[in-house]
Amino acid sequence: MKVQDFAASIGAGGCLFFCYLFCSGAYTTDADALKKAAEAIENGTIEKDCTVSHPERIFYENAGRRVRILRKKISSLDEIKEKTPVNFVNGNFNHWVVVENGKIVFNSLEKSVCVAKGKPTEARIIEYV
Repeated sequence: MKVQDFAASIGAGGCLFFCYLFCSGAYTTDADALKKAAEAIENGTIEKDCTVSHPERIFYENAGRRVRILRKKISSLDEIKEKTPVNFVNGNFNHWVVVENGKIVFNSLEKSVCVAKGKPTEARIIEYV
């Protein structure tokens, strides 16, 4: 993949990958996170469009931890206590952030219309095994 294609892809669809990276404890700097995204594409952990194919591998490859990821429908951030990726939906658009104790603790965008005007609809519960 050419560098501008990579940049466009990660900018448009990398939010869930970055949330998992943050939850794993392996997110240090933005530059390092971009490098890890490129590596994840190369090794098949995420697709070229940044769809997360193997979320468990993100934790194992970056933090040496084994996890199981469970999908859960939600309607409120108050339901979330542990660091958890949460999907906000605004019409046909969505964006993932990390929520802990009912508050957003990580957002890969400075400003997100989905977060500002949308609603939380789904969470990815992380179970450490």
